Amino acid sequence: MPAYSTLFELNYITNLCPQTMTDVVGNPEEERRSDFFYQPWAQEAVCRYFYTKVQQKRAELEQALGIRNA
Repeated sequence: MPAYSTLFELNYITNLCPQTMTDVVGNPEEERRSDFFYQPWAQEAVCRYFYTKVQQKRAELEQALGIRNA
């Protein structure tokens, strides 16, 4: 069973991206249940999401400060 922080992260991501809850890509009834988010891919998805967001913010900050990667 995932830790509380993982469940918090999944809820946080869901709230940030409300359009994902309205897309008809998956099975909405299955996604409504908590067991859906306890699958092995969920932790990896959270890690990738946050890594991507951190990299985006880093790039924005570097651009604003005029820092270039060598």
